Amino acid sequence: MLIVPAVLLLAAVVIALIPGAVPGIETAAAHLADHAAYARWVLRDAAPHYAPVEHSHVEGFDYLYGAGSILGALAIAALTLFAPTLHRRLPQAIIGPLRTGLAGLRELHSGHIGDYIAWWTAGAAALGGASLILLR
Repeated sequence: MLIVPAVLLLAAVVIALIPGAVPGIETAAAHLADHAAYARWVLRDAAPHYAPVEHSHVEGFDYLYGAGSILGALAIAALTLFAPTLHRRLPQAIIGPLRTGLAGLRELHSGHIGDYIAWWTAGAAALGGASLILLR
């Protein structure tokens, strides 16, 4: 069960360490996305002339983003592993509102197939609306 993710993670690390592999992948992806050059090559049998590609560089913010992602993943893993212990140690003033909110959410979902469809539709609409607003 863990072999496939481990192999993919190892492959990603190995590819990142090969000199010139990442810029080559970026160049190939940019050429694949250049539809006009591809259409000229296929339809007119002309040699493709691709636009120059700017390669990405790792900056300090990228390391901070990666470290934040790792810390967030470890925090969620620790929360799920130690939830019973934390539940006993947290005061009732914190647990009570969370329990009430969770009970309200559980009442909204009865397990009926219509509820699944309604929640799926609401989630898709929320995702589409957020994409529409943020990608404008």
